Amino acid sequence: MKPRKIYNEVEAQQFTEREVLKPGGYICKILNVELEETPYGEMLILNFDIAEGDSKGFYKRRYDNRFNEDEGWKGNYRIFVPNDDGTEKDQWTAARFKGIMQDIEDSNPGFHWDWDERKLIGKYIGILFNEKEWEMNGKTGFFTNPKYTTTVEKIRSGDFKVPATEYLDKPKTPTPDSDGFMNITSDTEEELPFI
Repeated sequence: MKPRKIYNEVEAQQFTEREVLKPGGYICKILNVELEETPYGEMLILNFDIAEGDSKGFYKRRYDNRFNEDEGWKGNYRIFVPNDDGTEKDQWTAARFKGIMQDIEDSNPGFHWDWDERKLIGKYIGILFNEKEWEMNGKTGFFTNPKYTTTVEKIRSGDFKVPATEYLDKPKTPTPDSDGFMNITSDTEEELPFI
């Protein structure tokens, strides 16, 4: 084999097992906030890290040990901001947004949300993580996903339920009912035999 010049110019990279965050409840600290415009309206992105326990600093370690220099910060919680357009969907968005802000207020005595997102930096919040299935280039797997917020007190006391695992949508196939007829749903992709 012919020696390769680049061999002496690079640092050796050894395989190390990547730390995994288990589904559960964690106390997190908001490190930064971003406001992003999307086709659906404004989105507030909370950049956070785990602040207590065995997984403290998880996202910082992951960032420091990333495989690709272009890989960004992975500890993010995205919240749609209400549009004030009077729609039913906007009412749901506003209620969800307010619930998250109340979790932050309840987790940080003396803090009151006043629509200045920069004041969220340094605040604590409880975040519940679940497992979520992914698919890319024919491969699938699971990652730990920040699903819901709660209060720091509920995390400390264990007063929370880990959100269920989210699986990729699988195509639905018709199944026979008790009368022997097929229960055909509108999203069935199979052709009917008599058409």
